[in-house]
Amino acid sequence: EELQRASLVSSCERESRERSLKMASNLEPQGEELNRLKEENEKLRSMTFSLVEKDILEQSLDEARESKQELVDRIHSLRERAVAAERQQKQYWEEKEQTLLQFRKTQVDCELYKEKMTMLQGQVAELQKERDQAYTARDRAQMEISQRLVEKDALRRRVFELTEQVCELRTQLRRLQAEAPGGPKQEAGARELCLRGKQRLVRMHAVCPPDDSDCSLLSSTESRLWWDLNSTSSREQMDSFRSSSPMPPSQQSLYKRVAEDFLEDPESLSFPEVLEMRLQGATVDDTDTDLEFEMIDGADLSQTEDSLQGSSRSLNVSESSVPVRRRPARKILSQVTVLAFQGDALLEQIGVIGGNLTGIFIHRVTPGSAADEMALRPGTQIMMVDYKPTKPSLRATLENTTLEQAVGLLRRVNGSCYLSVKINTEGYKNLIQDLDAKVVTSGDSFYIRVNLAMQRGGDGELQTHCNDILHVTDTMFQGRSCWHAHHVNPYTMKDMEPGTIPNYSQ
Repeated sequence: EELQRASLVSSCERESRERSLKMASNLEPQGEELNRLKEENEKLRSMTFSLVEKDILEQSLDEARESKQELVDRIHSLRERAVAAERQQKQYWEEKEQTLLQFRKTQVDCELYKEKMTMLQGQVAELQKERDQAYTARDRAQMEISQRLVEKDALRRRVFELTEQVCELRTQLRRLQAEAPGGPKQEAGARELCLRGKQRLVRMHAVCPPDDSDCSLLSSTESRLWWDLNSTSSREQMDSFRSSSPMPPSQQSLYKRVAEDFLEDPESLSFPEVLEMRLQGATVDDTDTDLEFEMIDGADLSQTEDSLQGSSRSLNVSESSVPVRRRPARKILSQVTVLAFQGDALLEQIGVIGGNLTGIFIHRVTPGSAADEMALRPGTQIMMVDYKPTKPSLRATLENTTLEQAVGLLRRVNGSCYLSVKINTEGYKNLIQDLDAKVVTSGDSFYIRVNLAMQRGGDGELQTHCNDILHVTDTMFQGRSCWHAHHVNPYTMKDMEPGTIPNYSQ
């Protein structure tokens, strides 16, 4: 096209030159031809400009086509994005509906929880009221107990005073007997004076059987009591535990009675009196005189004289009151007995097993020790230990303590102490069977939450992490100060991997 335009321009120029030459040659101005030439020149110029514009238009057309294609592609992409946006809108709408449903459910649950919380708060308020009432009742009970203890101490002091008076009167009676050797009448008169001055007291058993099964033993029992009443003063001092004399029981009598009862029935150690082994020169404690007495009249005693005539001795009964002991009490195995003795190095005298789940039992007693003399035997459960020489005094209940705690408390005892014990043969046998069958290693069982991480340091040690739940089954594993524990499954609450961990003090 450019060549054509160039050739056309050149041809036009050539024609104009030829015409100018002709005009020059002719030298005749021709206005009409000049006008015609001007018109042709204008036409040629317009043709030249139209070609250029045509090129420009063609170029613009091409660009427009290209931009149209780009716009079409862009329209397709926008349509695809619009379809994807519609899909996302539908998805978001569905999620919105689900979220609204969950929100409504959560609102309903929140209302229910609010109602439950209101009910629980009301129950807690009621429990707090009951707790306050229980605290008030406990305080009243403690105040009453304190008053009863004060009254008991006053009565004990009164019993001590009466016992001292009885001892003085008996001393006077012996002095009179020694001064007047042939004077049974004087002895009877002195005894009448003693009885008229102060009523004689006799210790009775704490529990009396309500049934009539012991009625057949009445005559033999009363004849034995009659023999005790006619015994000499020296015999009363030696066997005062079985006699009806107001003299305090001697140490030999206490041990003899405990030994005989244990030989007859090893499970018959539960009696209410406090037994004490006093060394020579030891003083009498207030808690050692927890005795019970009974007074009956001589008229009641006269009804049993017919059954007592077979006795080899007789007794002059005055019209004043005469003490007679009750029938033997029935033995109760579940009753707690308090034993007072010299517990020097107590853990060397006895060995203990058990734990907080089963209780603390005596498993071994050293022959010849003070515990052996007090007739402590394997199978006896220790309920409480009281050791006053320490400051502050040691008084602890061992019923729900672990074996480690019990051993630590008993190790502190080194002197005169009080042990509250009872016979629990069934529990001891079950514990021994479980130990022999290796079902357990002790009587301990409780759960703890670990508050630190521990790595496994050796064989048998348990690796733990913070907040793990452990089931402790032995607080003195193999005699060492470490605990034997199991990991607990948080879903089934069953024991899993066993091992040893340091105790609380370590």
